[in-house]
Amino acid sequence: MTNLFTEHTFLDKLGRIGLKKHLQKKKIIRLMYQHEALSVAEFIGIMNLSSPTILSLLDELTNENLIEVKGAGDSSGGRKPNLYGLKSNSFFVLGIDIGLYATRIAIFNNNNEKIADTNYFKMELDNSAQKVDEIFQSAKKLISSAKIDSTRIVGIGLSMPGLIDLDSGINYSYFKFGDSSLKKVLEDKFSKPVFIINDAQAKAIAELRFGQARGKKNVIVLNVSSGLSTGLILNGQVYHGSNGFSGEFSHTPFIEDGILCNCGKKGCLETVASGIALKRNAIAGLKNGMSSIISDIVADDLDSIQSKLVVEAALKGDQFSIGLISKVGYQLGKGTSILVQTLNPELIIMSGRVSRAGSFLTLPMEQALNEFSLFKIKENVKIVQSDLGNTANLIGTIVFVMENILEN
Repeated sequence: MTNLFTEHTFLDKLGRIGLKKHLQKKKIIRLMYQHEALSVAEFIGIMNLSSPTILSLLDELTNENLIEVKGAGDSSGGRKPNLYGLKSNSFFVLGIDIGLYATRIAIFNNNNEKIADTNYFKMELDNSAQKVDEIFQSAKKLISSAKIDSTRIVGIGLSMPGLIDLDSGINYSYFKFGDSSLKKVLEDKFSKPVFIINDAQAKAIAELRFGQARGKKNVIVLNVSSGLSTGLILNGQVYHGSNGFSGEFSHTPFIEDGILCNCGKKGCLETVASGIALKRNAIAGLKNGMSSIISDIVADDLDSIQSKLVVEAALKGDQFSIGLISKVGYQLGKGTSILVQTLNPELIIMSGRVSRAGSFLTLPMEQALNEFSLFKIKENVKIVQSDLGNTANLIGTIVFVMENILEN
């Protein structure tokens, strides 16, 4: 099992024939991961190999304890064919989702099943090496508590905010360690391949494989939490851009002479269409004497207000909070109209804690989209809520690792 997923030194020892067989076995594993179970005939059709070759490869993978017969397929008149699939818990992927204020770590098996409780802990994101070690130690404890063979962990997937170069693994926004990339630092600690991806792109991968974007071609995934991030699915593929920097739409200057954004520019879309904007406007309104149930909850500690609290108040019928969310939704729709005009999507998927406001957010979005988009482009665009919850980023990292590990 270890050899199948080990690159570098192991592959150097393989001859031409050995390398060819290695890649063929890897492709079989990838097909099983994507399709769950396939017959010998289906493998022959997809891989264009002979029946004896496919059977030999399947026998080797069975002996390596990676695959098994999952049952019988449909018959075309003769004996029902065996269906081969990945054996449960053949191998594992460790997923890490780093947010601005909290981190989640989970272990998934080859069937995308979580095998232990998610390790959740609060941690403010910054550039200190101590935070990286904190994440590593938490991951080690989770692996130990899961009681699995750590050699069967084939890779580590990590999602986080920031400008992330997919090839080098450098995050140009956080965890900057001079010439050493975050990918290299983590690979040295884990002694496993590490794949780092922007959190919005991880969310888009999860939506494409298992969520509302499954079977769709052109989709915008909006994550409205503390900040605002965008994942793009174009022509049925998650779009990463030339370096992995796609989706930074929220940092487009949007308000002339607006307030300073955390990216260093003024008037970015994120400053008026995010949880940050919701919190800022709530504090300002209450200081100016607006009436809201939020005042009773936080008493005199207005600085403790978070966007989550504003959403909860709105869902309880608080008119002040509903009005704030409506303004954010309108600005979000106005900004998103640019993407709709440019990309002509069929679907917009809403995710993140502010999106839980539901129609309080999406109705003013629709109003702005109708106002600022050409009718013919906008008329067939649907806005839906993600059904993946707070596990979307973790799921995205798992798929991202598997697609990289199993890529020829």
